Amino acid sequence: MRPGTEAIRVYLVLADDAQHRLLAGTTDIEGGSYPSLTPACPQVHMFERELAEQFGLRAVGHPWFQPVRYCRSWNGRDAWDRPGDQELPPAVGDFYRVEGEEVHEVAVGPVHAGAAPGLMPPARCIIPTRPIWCSSGSTC
Repeated sequence: MRPGTEAIRVYLVLADDAQHRLLAGTTDIEGGSYPSLTPACPQVHMFERELAEQFGLRAVGHPWFQPVRYCRSWNGRDAWDRPGDQELPPAVGDFYRVEGEEVHEVAVGPVHAGAAPGLMPPARCIIPTRPIWCSSGSTC
C-alpha cells in the first residue's frame, strides 16, 4: 500500500523476446478492483489471481477467477473475503463439471493415466464448456 492512501501500487514487467527488451509500468489500484487484463493477454491470468489472493484485488472480467495457492493474504483479506485467520484447505472450491445423461464419473483415486487403461473414458466424453488454463498460459 502507498503511505497515506488505500491504493495498492502494482508493478508490471513484460518481456518482448522478439525485440529483446523489457517493458515496465506501474499503476495504483484503488477501491479493491480493476478491469482484468487476462481476456486481452491470457499470460497474466495467474498473476491476477495471485494479486487477488495476496492483496484482495479483484480482477473484474477474469474468465476463471479462483485462488492459486490457497495461502493467507498479506493485508488480512483476499478478494473472496475470507478472514485472514481462516484455515484455507487446498483444492476446496469450484471445479469444472460436465453434466448430462451421457456423463459417467469414475472415482479412480491417485491412479495415473495408463495404469488403469480400462477406466479411462474416451476423449470424446470430456467436453470443456469454458477455456481451461494450462500452466503455459494458453488454453488447453
